[in-house]
Amino acid sequence: MRFITVPSTQFAFEQRLSLAPRAQRELLVFLDLRLKIAEQAKSKSTGFAGRLFNVLPGENPDYLRLSGRELKDVLQVIGADVGDLTEIDVCYDLRVDVAREALKVLEQAEAASD
Repeated sequence: MRFITVPSTQFAFEQRLSLAPRAQRELLVFLDLRLKIAEQAKSKSTGFAGRLFNVLPGENPDYLRLSGRELKDVLQVIGADVGDLTEIDVCYDLRVDVAREALKVLEQAEAASD
């Protein structure tokens, strides 16, 4: 019976970790990685095998799937009023161009702080 609780504990930890707010540097790295994954998905989406390869892990070349907390962090970076727009434990799709804009803002802030 003890081993049954391990996956649920791991899931709870992962869920709490995704709900924690990120620092600007962490958000910059996170967005950079997610945008690179989206670029790879876009390059693979030209053929049938590539589209199938994108469908299996749920990658979309035009959108990033983010938790409500992640979306809130990204939208705050670009100055959007997020008030009660997002539920923290729900997944949302964010357009890649909006994520790129947020990444540019984060890179400019990083360069200004150095």
